Amino acid sequence: MPAPVYPAPTCNRRSWQAALGYLAALLTGGLMGVQWPLQKHILGRDVIGPGTLHWLNVVGLFALVLPVYLARFGLRLRWERFRPWWLLPFGGVACVMHYCRNFGVAATTSTTAAVVEETEIVFVFLLTYVIMRGRVRALGWLGTALVLYGTVRVALMGAQALNFDPLGIAALVVVGLTIAVNATIVKMLFGAIPYELIILGSVTVQLGIYSVAVPSSGALPDIAPLAAMPGLLGLVALGSVVWGTRLLLYYYALRRAPVWAVRMLALTGLPVASLADLLVLRVPVTRVHVEGLIAAIVGAALVIRSAGGTERPPVHADAART
Repeated sequence: MPAPVYPAPTCNRRSWQAALGYLAALLTGGLMGVQWPLQKHILGRDVIGPGTLHWLNVVGLFALVLPVYLARFGLRLRWERFRPWWLLPFGGVACVMHYCRNFGVAATTSTTAAVVEETEIVFVFLLTYVIMRGRVRALGWLGTALVLYGTVRVALMGAQALNFDPLGIAALVVVGLTIAVNATIVKMLFGAIPYELIILGSVTVQLGIYSVAVPSSGALPDIAPLAAMPGLLGLVALGSVVWGTRLLLYYYALRRAPVWAVRMLALTGLPVASLADLLVLRVPVTRVHVEGLIAAIVGAALVIRSAGGTERPPVHADAART
């Protein structure tokens, strides 16, 4: 009797795509965790300020994003139900966001910046509840409370033990608020356009504003010493590459994995930032920092999971940061 013939095992393409999506989400968080200490290190050299650093990063990101958009959509700028003038306030809010982020990171630590920026979760949650009348679950309220608890613990610890400038903490809270504002704009007004246009539009507005603001502030001469420091200039360029790669990975992940799962996996940025503080920048990370970090991660995860299955696949979660 001949031996039975079994079909050869086949690879489930969709499962592989989902696995790659989850991996991309993890890398997205890791790159965000790298970005905080990278900016901290550059600004700590006291060669350029927060505004000049962001201007240079925007120039690099514009150079990366423009060819991608042109390759995919050419010169098309008209999209159904899209009003281009909304990109002006969107990009303007992003200008405030990035300046405050650089200022806050320079005045505190990567760990503190990572935790305090998670107030974004709270602001998005509250704006969804107040403006968009979204349905709120008890899990979401619990997560919001945990994020606030972790943020306050880390902020107070930094202010008391590490002598943080309170303006640095305030700037990082503004970052969370501006991310939430832009997230609301995208969710309400930009749902019908590709994410590449959101990014390109925001970056173009920021490039225009900073190209006027930086020279007007007298900071332009700061770039001359930077040109004589190839190592530091390379780190500035690396910041643009990290930023662009993070966005690319994030949207790749959104196409292949559930939104709530992508956002939770992206929370890996918080512990990565803490490890960079501890191992690279040699900044003390205390028990209170770890406690606040854990509370923020768990709280953010609960808020994100509370929306799992109820929100459509958005581009707003990370587009708001551009």
